[in-house]
Amino acid sequence: MDWAATLLTAPAIMAIVNLSKGLGLPNKFAPLASIIIGAIFGLAVTFLQTGGLESAAAFVATGILTGLTASGLYDVAAIAGSKPTSESE
Repeated sequence: MDWAATLLTAPAIMAIVNLSKGLGLPNKFAPLASIIIGAIFGLAVTFLQTGGLESAAAFVATGILTGLTASGLYDVAAIAGSKPTSESE
């Protein structure tokens, strides 16, 4: 994946996972879903860029890392959007 595709993939993974959570995916499976969706995106990019799956391992690894990034990005956004506690007031 090139860097632009990688930057656009993380928000797409977050959107798909949030949609899945809205459809009933338990919150505890959201990180796993992010990783799996990232790997699927990696396979798709491999096929679209090379026309086959010869170098799939590198693209799948990039997809998995992108899924982990999306999962962490969601956690940071959730913390940033949470209400302050009485200690911080």
